[in-house]
Amino acid sequence: MTNYLKIFSLFKFQILFISTITIIITLGEILIFYFLAPFLGDGAKTLDYFDPFFPFDISNNIFFIFIALISFVFILKNILYFLVPELTKNIGTYFMKNIVRDTLVLNSRNTESRKEILGSLELVDSLSQVIRSSITVITNLFILLIMLPFGFYILPDGATLIAFILLVSFIFLAYFSKIIIDRYGEIIAKNIGPRVSTFSKIIEANNEIVLNDFEKKFSNDFSKKDTKIRVSGRNNTFISNFPRSFLDYLLLIFIAFTLMLSSNDLGVSSSLLLAYIIVAQRFMPYVQLCLTNYSRIRSHIKQSEKLFQNFDHLIESKQSVEQPSFAENIYSINCDQIKMYFPDKNMIDYESFEFKEGINVMTGPSGKGKTVLLDLIAGILKPSSGKIIFNKNHDSNFLNVNFFKDKVFYLRQNNLFLFDDVSEFTTNFRIDNDLSLSLGIEEFKNTKIQKLSGGQLQRLYISAAICSNKDIILLDEPSNNLNQDWIKVMVKEIIKKNNSSILILTSHDEFLINEIKNQTDSKSSIFKL
Repeated sequence: MTNYLKIFSLFKFQILFISTITIIITLGEILIFYFLAPFLGDGAKTLDYFDPFFPFDISNNIFFIFIALISFVFILKNILYFLVPELTKNIGTYFMKNIVRDTLVLNSRNTESRKEILGSLELVDSLSQVIRSSITVITNLFILLIMLPFGFYILPDGATLIAFILLVSFIFLAYFSKIIIDRYGEIIAKNIGPRVSTFSKIIEANNEIVLNDFEKKFSNDFSKKDTKIRVSGRNNTFISNFPRSFLDYLLLIFIAFTLMLSSNDLGVSSSLLLAYIIVAQRFMPYVQLCLTNYSRIRSHIKQSEKLFQNFDHLIESKQSVEQPSFAENIYSINCDQIKMYFPDKNMIDYESFEFKEGINVMTGPSGKGKTVLLDLIAGILKPSSGKIIFNKNHDSNFLNVNFFKDKVFYLRQNNLFLFDDVSEFTTNFRIDNDLSLSLGIEEFKNTKIQKLSGGQLQRLYISAAICSNKDIILLDEPSNNLNQDWIKVMVKEIIKKNNSSILILTSHDEFLINEIKNQTDSKSSIFKL
């Protein structure tokens, strides 16, 4: 019973309109032809003028055909019209949760990146308006075409045939409109989705101290200003709740055909109501997901611009505070009684460590916090308690972003750099020819990065770390995707190039650990977690 109430609430206007017209016409026919006609005698023939509107012969039932066609057009238009807000809502949610937040830190000062992000949001908005306008124009055009045969009531059989053809054509149009909208969504996903993923991964390797301050400062604004897109209903896409196959459209055609072949007014009325109920039931799950207003996307674009402005102000005020000078090299890192608390995980309690110049290896099984410790040293995370001290007297809690960018090179697992070609990558990181030859990079120097294997990528990234000339080099599981021969070469090059850097690597690869011991004559430092 509840479902039927929902159906009537969604399509109450159309159902009430059709039902009212049907009842009025039926009562009018009964009143005129059954009660008044006997008293009119020969004068009843004058009622033949109204035959196209009050017919007994279904072949002349143009009025009901017209109402049915208009009704179906409006129903299908509304369903298509619902697609666009759902499409923009899903894409908009994706943007707001990923691009805007992630690029606040990475590209807070980059005007071109902002233009790209806001331009992409505008693209979504413009595309939705184009699709909705197209649906409106096409709908109005078909309503006009449907009204033409209605005017030719002198040729009812031909008009009925034309009307039926138009209805079938519109249903085909609705099906292909779905395909077009799906294709547009696919294009958007291909062009925008990877960009979102890229920003999301990059932010993991960059410092989040400023971001944390930003979120604290503006957390109240986020909660008060409705900056998040409301997602109602199940987390389904618009595709999953659209007609599942072409058979659904054939069902609508069959309903329309049954409507036109009905032998009396009750059959016409029943067919109309049956059509509405079936259509409503088909699309009820989808309609429930389309309650979000598409105009929210436009407001989010403006809010994004305002957030950028606020973030600029915060960055400027933060950079105006005097920071300690780090002209000197970093020669020691002390991790003093560090503890990390996670909402859904156990606490990680570290022993006190001191990392010095040379190769430092952290070993231990997965889940012991090796990567978390690297994140702490890189400034990506802040310890819940305890301190990380650089050069005996500089607490990481009071260091700004520039320190970590100038002093730290961090190679994480599944790292990502924004370069298309290997040659562009090697030029940017100033990888010398000897190292390229030693690590086999020359073999694929003219290849696209996206076509490299896992091992080739790892060798390329390790070469960047070796040539970085940073005071602190952090390598998280550097032997991933490398065979033993390449591990030997990697260790050899690290030892050869590492002069005064503090190199900290994590690994549970026994072969790598033994190779480091052998090539450094056991002078490397091994820390077990």
